[in-house]
Amino acid sequence: MRTSTHIFIGSALLIACSVGESEAYTDAESRVRAPKPAAAVKAVGSKSNIDASGTFVVDGQKFFPLGFYGVQWRQPFADRLKALVTIGDAGFNTMVAEDISTDAFGDLLDEAERRKVKVLVGSASLDDLQYIGATVDKYKAKPSVLGWSLFDDADNGALSISSLKERSDYVKAKDPDHVTFSSLTGYYTGRRNAKNDWISASDSSGLQMYPIGPPSDFSYDYGGDPLVESYRVTRDYVEASEQVRKPFVVSSQMYNWEGNGGVGSRYPTGKELRNMVYGQIMAGAKGIASFEYTNDLFDNQKELWNEYVAVKNDVVNLLWSPILEGKLTRSDASTNGVVYSIWEYKNECIVAILNTSSSEAKEARIPLPSTCARQSSSLVARLPSTMQLENATLQGTIDRADVQVYKTAP
Repeated sequence: MRTSTHIFIGSALLIACSVGESEAYTDAESRVRAPKPAAAVKAVGSKSNIDASGTFVVDGQKFFPLGFYGVQWRQPFADRLKALVTIGDAGFNTMVAEDISTDAFGDLLDEAERRKVKVLVGSASLDDLQYIGATVDKYKAKPSVLGWSLFDDADNGALSISSLKERSDYVKAKDPDHVTFSSLTGYYTGRRNAKNDWISASDSSGLQMYPIGPPSDFSYDYGGDPLVESYRVTRDYVEASEQVRKPFVVSSQMYNWEGNGGVGSRYPTGKELRNMVYGQIMAGAKGIASFEYTNDLFDNQKELWNEYVAVKNDVVNLLWSPILEGKLTRSDASTNGVVYSIWEYKNECIVAILNTSSSEAKEARIPLPSTCARQSSSLVARLPSTMQLENATLQGTIDRADVQVYKTAP
């Protein structure tokens, strides 16, 4: 979405939203100072593909993109490079960025490799196939390249589904060693109804999920609560992607619609962001590339920044293997507002519980698989844990917009 003038830069798990330890930044100088590397996500290698489960694979290893969309193309190159440094030093592993500075963009890719950040590379020209091909030829040998971002807002009417597929086929012919990606807005019901065709047109796709303070014509298909909208629409797109075994990446909202037609526009709170990102992962998303990295986000929205870092730490330190290797079971999406996901991994279950209501606490009852229904403990210490295990069921009250995550065992 090109709107702002800022910088973009086994076991079963039960998840309920809340945050763990984070690497907080308190001043402008800290953005170029490397934090503790323990929670950094590995992002090495030079080839990418999609496996039979619809998961990204980088040099033979399953990979969960977790970072930002993107480093904004309008800004001076030095600012874009500084944003990359901040993203990498905070331990994020992925960025979507466009090659607008053809002489210097290779330097950004080299720095991304040093910071262990993979890049979905977009072209400066969205319409010229020869220009896109030249971008691919120029950078396809760079180890930091995760793949090729074919079009931003692909479903906004500027491009047909057949032309997006043509673009993907053209790029794949030039570089069969990297995946293609397209970003979909999904702002309106009509666009959502065409999601299956758009998803089929490239190797992978993404959804721009910005339901807080949007323009008045934004479609709320599930009652108007932005947290419900985030989970339910994400789930719809993920299930469509699963039908064709393609990974789906969600751009979670770290964005303020102000100046772009928003009504009551504001940034999400940290708790709202946590709910949306956890909910998107619980829905089955294969990556998160939040929109957008800006100076204002980093310098002035500390709660939001620190929460995203904390969620990243949760995923990297506690959920990485269950998400990538476990068997996922999801509750019915049309419940009373409480949804849950269970990852069966090795001899345990990871259970995540989400209250998608922004206004009401809800009662929750989560039946557990018989293989891991006798013991339970909170997995993410920073999150609330109000559930009790009784008769192979986790039950209790979950507060509005909360997330809770548990580990259960035989």
